[in-house]
Amino acid sequence: MQESAATNNSYSVELVAYRDLSPRVRSFEIRFDPAESFIFQAGQFVAVEFSIDQQNYSRFYSICSPPEAGNSLEFLAKYNPGGPGTQFLWSTKPGSRFSLAGPFGVFQLRRPEPRASMFVATGTGIAPLRSMLGSILPDTGGPRMALLYGAREQADLLYHSEFVDWAQRNPNFSYSAVLSQPSNGWSGLWGYVQDHIAAVVNASKPEDVYLSGLTAMVEDLRRILTPLGFNDDSIYCEKT
Repeated sequence: MQESAATNNSYSVELVAYRDLSPRVRSFEIRFDPAESFIFQAGQFVAVEFSIDQQNYSRFYSICSPPEAGNSLEFLAKYNPGGPGTQFLWSTKPGSRFSLAGPFGVFQLRRPEPRASMFVATGTGIAPLRSMLGSILPDTGGPRMALLYGAREQADLLYHSEFVDWAQRNPNFSYSAVLSQPSNGWSGLWGYVQDHIAAVVNASKPEDVYLSGLTAMVEDLRRILTPLGFNDDSIYCEKT
């Protein structure tokens, strides 16, 4: 994640709820005080600020809810054994308060209006893309949007049923999931997103591409996309 210096406001927030999206990933819904206004762009992230044993920490987490969510937002965190962020968040109960700073980041939707686009993510890199898609996908109509999402196992596909539902309701949105270690019952794509990106490009004809995931994956995709006609003006990246 690349931090933006444009905004660095700190807020006292309340943890409303959390839910386990996979064996290693949890989402956290937080709420701001009614008198405060937290304005962010889809794709940005926040910093959770906390103290453990009198030592101060700040950890960054991508927002996975759209800006239209009102006075609350949702972010994702991956379980990291021994990590201070995991220690703090996994021990925080609904109703508790903590400090949050932001928003940060320049990985945002193309403005003023999105064009036909393809979104590619692996793992928790899906968070900013879900925020983006949730802000621009009506039930019908709109520009063509395609999501290619990769994970190791089916249990690691975050928001899978939600994306399937979006694709069923919106004829201009397509969703493809790919697993690197699929079970015997998996009927979808297998391998890596790099193996299937050319086919998705040919099917969806995007003008812009948004990439979010591990740096190695992002760099691989940039090399693949270049001979397919994309350049720095049409490829947008979030590296983790």
